[in-house]
Amino acid sequence: MQQLGCYGKLLACKCQGTDLKPTVHRLVEMWVKVAVENWIISFLGRNRRYDESLRLFVWGLLRSALAYADWDVLVGLLTGEGETSENLFTWTLYRTIMDNSQLQQNVSTLIGEAPTVYAGVDTVKDWFESQLDTWMTVPTARQHKNSAMSTLAFGLIQNTYSVINWEHVARAFRDDY
Repeated sequence: MQQLGCYGKLLACKCQGTDLKPTVHRLVEMWVKVAVENWIISFLGRNRRYDESLRLFVWGLLRSALAYADWDVLVGLLTGEGETSENLFTWTLYRTIMDNSQLQQNVSTLIGEAPTVYAGVDTVKDWFESQLDTWMTVPTARQHKNSAMSTLAFGLIQNTYSVINWEHVARAFRDDY
């Protein structure tokens, strides 16, 4: 119900001219976040008609986050050969790994078994892509909010939200866009 209320407010806003009402982009942002959250947790009251679109959208957010992560730096940080990174997605991956002993063990094994550092970087990246693909395609995996992959996915999605220009997204709802 909350999703429809926000959507109704969004549709009621007049987005004409170049000056958007300051709240329009916030309503778009709120609507997107609620729709995504409802899909992730498989909220029973959600409009299932958009499930496939939301799945593709979330998959796009996660794949974008993984594409922008600096995997060389991540492996350097994990092996003690790096000191810092300014990349938000890299830090989210690093924090998630360091906060979960099972992830630490898995990633350490992947890096240790790789014949070269570069192969280790590729292996770690491929492994995380595979894990998040499973998280995306198995609804029960998404419902375990405290699992490492749920924590990682939520963190990466939140990071992606922070770099979206919501005003630009809101303009797309205008007739003259």
